[in-house]
Amino acid sequence: MKILQQVWFRKMASTALLALSVALLTTHFTFQQTPIFESGAIASQDVEASIDFEYIDDAAWQERKIEVQSAQPLVFDLDLTKIVTLEHRINKAFERAREGVSTGMESSTIQQRFAEQLGLRLSDSDAQQFETSGWSVDVQQVALRMLEESMQFYIIDVASEIPATGQLFEVHRRFDGQADVVSLDDPRNIRTLAEVQQYVSVLASNLPSFSESSRYLGAMVARESLKVNFSYNHAKTEQVRAESVEGLEPIYRHVNRGQSIVRKGDRVDETQAQMLLVLEREEQGGIGGYWGEFVARFGLALFLIVSLYVFADNYIRKFASTVRDIEAMSVLSMFILLCAKLLMMAALPLSEMVGLGMSQTALWYAVPLPAGAMVMRILTNSETTLIWAIGMSLFLAFGMEQDVFMACFFLIAGVMAAASLTHTRDRMNVLRSGLQTGLLTAAVALLNTYFQLDTGAVNDSYLPLWEVSFAIVSGVVSAFLTLGLLPLFESIGFVTDYKMLELANLNHPLLRQLFVRAPGTYHHSMTMAQLSEAAAEAIGANALHAKVACYYHDIGKSLQPHYFIENQRGVNPHDNLEPHQSARVIQTHVIDGIAMAKQHNLPQPIMDAIEMHHGTSLMKYFYIRALENAVEGEVVDENDFRYNARRPNTREAGIIFLADRVEAACRTLKEPSQEDFAQMISQLVNSAITEGQFEECPLTLRELYIIMDVFTTTMTNMYHHRIEYPKMPSEVPSSAVITLEAANPLLQDVEEKSDSMPLDTEQG
Repeated sequence: MKILQQVWFRKMASTALLALSVALLTTHFTFQQTPIFESGAIASQDVEASIDFEYIDDAAWQERKIEVQSAQPLVFDLDLTKIVTLEHRINKAFERAREGVSTGMESSTIQQRFAEQLGLRLSDSDAQQFETSGWSVDVQQVALRMLEESMQFYIIDVASEIPATGQLFEVHRRFDGQADVVSLDDPRNIRTLAEVQQYVSVLASNLPSFSESSRYLGAMVARESLKVNFSYNHAKTEQVRAESVEGLEPIYRHVNRGQSIVRKGDRVDETQAQMLLVLEREEQGGIGGYWGEFVARFGLALFLIVSLYVFADNYIRKFASTVRDIEAMSVLSMFILLCAKLLMMAALPLSEMVGLGMSQTALWYAVPLPAGAMVMRILTNSETTLIWAIGMSLFLAFGMEQDVFMACFFLIAGVMAAASLTHTRDRMNVLRSGLQTGLLTAAVALLNTYFQLDTGAVNDSYLPLWEVSFAIVSGVVSAFLTLGLLPLFESIGFVTDYKMLELANLNHPLLRQLFVRAPGTYHHSMTMAQLSEAAAEAIGANALHAKVACYYHDIGKSLQPHYFIENQRGVNPHDNLEPHQSARVIQTHVIDGIAMAKQHNLPQPIMDAIEMHHGTSLMKYFYIRALENAVEGEVVDENDFRYNARRPNTREAGIIFLADRVEAACRTLKEPSQEDFAQMISQLVNSAITEGQFEECPLTLRELYIIMDVFTTTMTNMYHHRIEYPKMPSEVPSSAVITLEAANPLLQDVEEKSDSMPLDTEQG
C-alpha cells in the first residue's frame, strides 16, 4: 500500500510539475511598469510591447467613418406640386385682370392687383403693354407654356449645393399627397433659378405663332413666377450618414509581443500614446493581470494532462503508464517547451534583424517537437507517442497566440516523426527520419503560410520560404537531438534497441564466461534466441529485446555448470544429492543470474528474462524423486520444488518462458517429425496455461497459437534430417585416400624424442 501511494504521488507530482511548466513558459510575464507618455511629449526611453494586445486605432476608425459617410448619397427634396400652384396663380391673375376691365375698374388698380398677385415689378411701359393687350389669353398661354417647360428642371437656389458629376444622390419627390425616392448620379437636370430664368428668355424666341408682344409679356410673367422646387435636405443627409456608421466596427490593430511602440527621443503621437495606455491596462487588467493568465493556463493544462492520461490509461492497452514513463514524458515535454520559449523570444528580434520578407513567427516552425516524438517512439510505443504528441501540440499553441494552425502543424510533425521510426537498429535511420520529417512538414508549413496570405494575416512582402526552411531545420536538428537525448534516458533505466544491440555482442564478458564454463547452456541460449526472435516478429513484439534477453537468461548456470544436464559429460552430481538439495542448487541459478546482471548493469528486459523464464513452475523430476524417497508419513512440500520467482508479465517474457521449455523438451525427442514437434509444443503451452504461469502475461490466445506455429516450424528446420552419405568404393586404392585413422605422426615424433632424452630430464 505504501509503494502504491508512492507511485501515485510521483505521478501526481510529475503531472503538476508539467502543468506548472506549461503555464510558466506560455504566460507572458512582465514585472516592469509601462511608462505613459502624453501625445506630443518626447519619449524618455524605448518601450516595447511586453505582451500581445490589440488597441482601437481611433484615427483610422475616424477616417473609415468619413469614407463611409462620404459614400452615402446626398438627400434632396423635389416639390412637384409647386408648378400646379404657380399655374393656378397665373390663371387667377389674368382672369381677375380681365374681370376688372369688364367691370370698368380703373387701370391703375388692375395693374396693381395683377402685379401683387404674381409678385411682379412692372414698369410704366410694361404695365401699358399689358393694358394695351387687354390682359390677353395669348400672353397667358405663353406664360403657362414657358412655365411648364422650365419647371421640368430641378431648380435649386444655390449652385454650391449641386452634387458633383457621378456622385450618388437621392431625390425625395412629393406630389398629390404622395412621395417616393429616386436615386440618381447625373446632376445635369439640376439648374439654379437664374439659369432657368435665362432659359425662359431663350424659350420665348421659339414660339413664332404668338406675337412679339405676347412672347415678351408671357416670358416676363413666366420668368418672374418661377420658384425653387429642388432643395438640399441637410438634416436628412446627416441623419442618413449618422445611421450608416452606427454599426461600424472599430478598427483594431494587433501588436506582437516585443514589437517597438516608441523609441527614445521620438515625439509621441496620438496613436503611440493610445497604445501605451492600452498596454498598461492589459498588463494590469483582467482577473489578476498576467497572474490571472498564469492561473488560467495552469488549470487548463492540468485538466488536459489528466484527461489524456485517464483516457489513455483506461482505454489504450499499450499506453506506457509506469512512473518512469510518466516522469520521462514530463521531462521531455518541459525540454521541448523550453526550446519553444527560447525560439519565440528570438523570433521577433531575428525577423527585424534579417528582414527579407521574414515574418515575426517564422522561427516558430523550428521548434524541435519531432525530436520528442522520436524519443518517445523509441522509448515506449506508438500509442503513447500519439497521446504525447496531441498534448504537446496544444501546449505549444498556448504560447503561440492560440493558433490552431500551429497546433495542427506540430501534431502532424510529431506523428510523421514517430511514424518514420519502428524498432530501428541503425542510428542512421534516425537521421533519415529527421530529414524525411523535415521535408514533409515543410509542405505543411507552406500550406499554413498560404492560408495566412489568403486571409491577409501578413503583408505582400512576406516570403513563406523562411517557414519552409525552418521546418526542414526542425526535422534535421530533431534527429541529432534524438541521438543526444537517448543516452540520457538510457542512463536512468530506459532500454533502447541501440542498447540491446550493444549487449548482443557475443564478446560480452558474461557471454564469454558462459561459453567457456557452460558450453551446453550457451548453445541452449542461442537456440532459444532464434525461437524467441522468430515468435516475437510474428506477433509484433520486440524481437531484438527477446533475442538478446535469451542470450543472458541462464548466465547464473556459469557459476555451477556441472549441475545442469546440458553441461554434463557422463557424471551427474545430483545422483549423490538429496532431491531437496538438488532443487536448491537448480533454483540458485536464477538468484545468481540476477546478481550477476545487477553487477554488470544489465537492463530491465534482461533482468525480467532471468527472473521470469521459469516463473513459479515446479521442478517435477526432483519433486517426484522426493516423493519416491519419502518414508511413510513424511509430507513433501511442493513449494520446496518450485522456482521462487515472478511469472511472465510481458509478451517478450512470455515468449522466452515458452522457448526455454520447448527447446529443452524437444531435445528428448528421437528422430522427431514436424507432427512430433507440434504435439510436444502444444502440450508444453497447455501445461503452462494450466499451471497459471500466464495469468499476468498480456499474450492473447491468438498470439499463443501463432507462437506455437512458429516454434514448430523453427524447430523442424533446426532438426531437419540429413541424407546418409555412401562409403567410398572398395576399388579405390587405400594409398590414394587420406584418412585420420592412422596414428598421429606428431605424437610419434614426441615419443621418439622422449625415448632419446636423459633420465634426469624426463623426471624433471
